[in-house]
Amino acid sequence: MVRHGSAAQKERYLGAILRGEVSATGIAEPRTGTDVRSIETTLSEDGDGYRLNGTKFNIAHAPIMDFVLVVTRLVGRESSNITLVLLDRDTPGIETGSEDDKLGNRNLPTGQLHFNDVNVCASQILGQPSRGLGHLIDIISLGRLYYGLAAANLLAPFVAEAMQYVANRSSFKSTIDSHQYIQKRLVDMKIGMERSRWSAYGALGQLLNNHPEALLSCSIAKVVGAEDLISSATSLVKLYGSVGYHNGCIGQLVKDALGFSSVGGTDEMHRKNIFNQMQRLLG
Repeated sequence: MVRHGSAAQKERYLGAILRGEVSATGIAEPRTGTDVRSIETTLSEDGDGYRLNGTKFNIAHAPIMDFVLVVTRLVGRESSNITLVLLDRDTPGIETGSEDDKLGNRNLPTGQLHFNDVNVCASQILGQPSRGLGHLIDIISLGRLYYGLAAANLLAPFVAEAMQYVANRSSFKSTIDSHQYIQKRLVDMKIGMERSRWSAYGALGQLLNNHPEALLSCSIAKVVGAEDLISSATSLVKLYGSVGYHNGCIGQLVKDALGFSSVGGTDEMHRKNIFNQMQRLLG
């Protein structure tokens, strides 16, 4: 919004965010996933404005959003047709689907959004029509590196609690923090946390400074954050033994961590992006 929004859009939506209004970003679709170039949600010219039709799914905050950024395809353009649209929740023609029943991350509601012949004014286009792909890449790159920071911070209290646990849990006449395999588990968690954190910080610095490797680094931060979080969560189950396998905080952490394998893009998608960026940098 800061980089690509008009003065009116900045006043409306940056102010809304500061007031605590909830935003959503509609990219993924039931048939095409997050393959932006293949999306089926369309924006058709209609007089001085446009008409929006399509469906988005697996959208974070969809059931509770106050406004949404929708990724669309401008009809009549074979290429360079991606267009971004800003819409308020009460816009006629927007229908919110039921909340997804997920394995974990249940405090982050996701769901579908349906757009049925929604009237869109020219002032609701973010940036220029058909020039949205570059803006979108900029926006989602920030979201990708965010998962590295989220992964590190999500794990921090669990590691602190585990340190206390191993200092007080006794086995074979000594506390288990004296065992090297226990130490290794906790050290590996700390390494993973810091690897995720600093990969994200590095990617953020590159993104803000338009570094040529920024897009590559943002995907790396996402992959590293997800892999380290999932690995550390399952390692905590093993550290706590049978207690870790009970329904509770550790079990919930594992469920939530597994969501990082797909939220913000799958591992496969990010590795493809990393390879594509490697090829681009060689050229």
